[in-house]
Amino acid sequence: SSEMLLNGKRDVPNANFVIVPGDDKLSSLEREPSTHNAIATNLHGFLAGVSSQFDVCLVDTNPNPDIRYASALITGNYVLSPIQLNQEAIDGIGSLLKHPRYGYFKIKEVLNPQLELIGIMPNMVENTPFQKGNFQQLAQAFAKLLIPMDDTGKSFAFVAKRSVIAEAQAEGAYIAEIKKTAARDAWRDIKPAFEVIARRMKLEV
Repeated sequence: SSEMLLNGKRDVPNANFVIVPGDDKLSSLEREPSTHNAIATNLHGFLAGVSSQFDVCLVDTNPNPDIRYASALITGNYVLSPIQLNQEAIDGIGSLLKHPRYGYFKIKEVLNPQLELIGIMPNMVENTPFQKGNFQQLAQAFAKLLIPMDDTGKSFAFVAKRSVIAEAQAEGAYIAEIKKTAARDAWRDIKPAFEVIARRMKLEV
């Protein structure tokens, strides 16, 4: 992916589902400010170049505000922020929104007015008193950023911690196609949240 960001490489396989993998070079991009404008421009060009081939392009960034993260916000249409229910991650929401250079509000105002924040989505959620307490803190401070599942305002999108999800990731498998009861149960719980997100993105579900 660094070749795409730095050199404008745009060729991808002719397939319905393609992964452009990260590489070690990405971690040094923030320390090369002379390349930053080109990085955002090249990502925009790449997405425009493959837009007719795909319905959706998902850019999975690091959580720290830097040029990798910023270029995705500058060129994207939507932002979805997964979050673990620990204090460090909750504290980081303020940076996501209000970082003076790379925050959502700054980039939307100055560089990408069409950018829409879908919300924050707790993941790897466990039914423990610690996580319940952190969720209450999250709901009190950032209630409007949680993704409602219905009109009651009491149910929000989240992904529970399940070993079968980690197994699917390790295998590079689509969890809905894994022939295990645990996988079917996990997909049954996850699918409604993804459908809500898809509707927010105006996609057919």
